[in-house]
Amino acid sequence: MRTDPRRLITGLSFTDACATAATNPKKALDSSWEVLRLTGGQLSHVLYDAIPGHWASDLVATFRRAEEDGHLPAGAAKVADTVHYHYVESNVHPQVPPAISDVLQIVPLAYRLAWQASDMVVAMSSSRGK
Repeated sequence: MRTDPRRLITGLSFTDACATAATNPKKALDSSWEVLRLTGGQLSHVLYDAIPGHWASDLVATFRRAEEDGHLPAGAAKVADTVHYHYVESNVHPQVPPAISDVLQIVPLAYRLAWQASDMVVAMSSSRGK
């Protein structure tokens, strides 16, 4: 069983992000957004031969487009949007820590979506190489 998206270097592994959520929910949330940011860029490059814009909403749009085009399962865009929302909220209001109960749900969803996107990147890259 894999515990981290393939070929993806992030600050925290999945298990570390889950463990960190209880003591440092902001750090776990930041890592969750980071895995989506990185895999969203890879996904956009492989599927659409483009790099998303610099806005976080451009990355969410990449997941939405991949979902609409049938490359990712239903709900992928909603997960990306939810992680993005909580990430932005934690930066706009740093004095209010994210709820641990929210972060303990967000981390697995974010990493799962990153695994799915990473698997799609690997599959598309392999099929192009043939």
